[in-house]
Amino acid sequence: MRSLQSRILVVFLALLLAVLGVTVFTVRRATYRQTLARIEDELLHGRDVFNDKLVSRQRALWQVAETLTKDDALRQAIFSDPADEESLTVALNNHRVRTGAELALLVDLDGRVLVDTLQPDAARAFADGNLRHIARSSSWYV
Repeated sequence: MRSLQSRILVVFLALLLAVLGVTVFTVRRATYRQTLARIEDELLHGRDVFNDKLVSRQRALWQVAETLTKDDALRQAIFSDPADEESLTVALNNHRVRTGAELALLVDLDGRVLVDTLQPDAARAFADGNLRHIARSSSWYV
């Protein structure tokens, strides 16, 4: 009798372990898939939020740029005496303060920085050498 009971117990334990193993495997697999789906959803949502912020910032920068092009005091300072750095610095700095910018630059089409509100005494060239191409392709080119 003992051997029949032992066989039944072994078979029962083997079935129990098999069921537990399948259950653990299935739960882990489902959890992993759910986690991947959740991560993908979060990344897509993060991408959408980032794109919205980027578009919003771009619109704000365009509005600031439009305001700058319509600023009569700055335009007068630029066109009346472009060599008067003090007037240019004051006008550009006023615009920078109004728009909440940290830095404002006045760069000519040859890439020379004419006015830098962050480093007023530093004469340097602007990093992007394609200003003529950018200016001609924009609607603000004079």
